[in-house]
Amino acid sequence: MKAEHTAVHCRIPNGTYDRANELLGITQKSMANLVNNAILVYVDMVVSNSTEKAEQYKPLKLDQYAYSLHEKEDRTNSPSG
Repeated sequence: MKAEHTAVHCRIPNGTYDRANELLGITQKSMANLVNNAILVYVDMVVSNSTEKAEQYKPLKLDQYAYSLHEKEDRTNSPSG
């Protein structure tokens, strides 16, 4: 019986890792979940030669919404806001 999942190990630039960790703090997701979603969206975009399907990917939309709320909250709570 073939396994449904395969483990992947990779290195990413420190800046990307730092930004991912910031996003994970906002979305409360694991790094494994973020990497899985990123690979799914990337492969879909390459194979379909389109960003349309990726733009409708529910986890992406939820994370974008959570990040925008966080950004809005930061602007509201800043001394100049």
